[in-house]
Amino acid sequence: MQERIIIKDKTIMWSKIKMLKEDKGYSNSKIARLLGIHRQTVAKYLSMNESEYFRWLTSIKRRRGKLDVYMSSVKGLLEGDATLSSAAIHDRLREKFPDMVKVSDKTVYNFVERCRKLYDLPKKACSVPRIYERLGERDYGEYAQVDFDEKWMRRPCGSMHKVRFMTMILCRSRHKFCYLQSLPFTAESAVVAHAAAFAYFGGQPRKIIYDQDSVFIHNENLGDPILTDTFQSYVSQMDFEPVFCRAADPESKGMVENCVKYLKNNFLKGREYVSDERLNEECLGWLERTGNGKVHSTTRLVPKEEWKK
Repeated sequence: MQERIIIKDKTIMWSKIKMLKEDKGYSNSKIARLLGIHRQTVAKYLSMNESEYFRWLTSIKRRRGKLDVYMSSVKGLLEGDATLSSAAIHDRLREKFPDMVKVSDKTVYNFVERCRKLYDLPKKACSVPRIYERLGERDYGEYAQVDFDEKWMRRPCGSMHKVRFMTMILCRSRHKFCYLQSLPFTAESAVVAHAAAFAYFGGQPRKIIYDQDSVFIHNENLGDPILTDTFQSYVSQMDFEPVFCRAADPESKGMVENCVKYLKNNFLKGREYVSDERLNEECLGWLERTGNGKVHSTTRLVPKEEWKK
């Protein structure tokens, strides 16, 4: 079925190109613009007569794409959540198949789009959040940012389960860490999450930027935050300085805001919840493969490699 559809589409394309060239007299560039394809593709189709074209079709029918073996897995992911991006699907495939063939992001995107078309699984629209980024580059190890968020996940049995998480990102390298749990965060569990982050990073930044969250602050004195006893005791034993940004000032923590969105839309989206322990293990794998292992969209550098500096 899949091969028949592909061949039918290519035959229609070949016929359209021939008609626009021979009947309309359009240039290759104009045909490419009208059909949304590359002009080199137009030239390739025009260079073949009918017998050459059908010989070429026979040859591609015998070929098998690098990713065709993953078609059923991609179909299942899209049936579960049609809003999944090709980047999220790429990571999910690498998680499920550690020995997956290495291909470019563009190759995965094209494959996912082909799967959507083949099984009529169009990408559903989802809200686009505001994007905030950096306040300017700092020295390595100087600043980190922390934020909390939550997301509903589906259990294997079909019921919904809310997961809370704390994310920390090192501002210069964009090296990130996330700690997830089912219970709402308290000062005590936030300290546990900090300890896990510092163990993952192999050290502490000089300063960490926070929202004025009740997990850390219980009062103010003339505008100066008064920390909760638990967090104050923890900070006094550590080497970092907490910095609290103004209320309703997301630009102060733009990097971690983007990190939270990335985690929710790439790692958590469409994933089933089994247990907190399992989710944190899966998150470490995601950080290694994708969160810290792929080129950052702003810096154009790999966070894991920058962190090594």
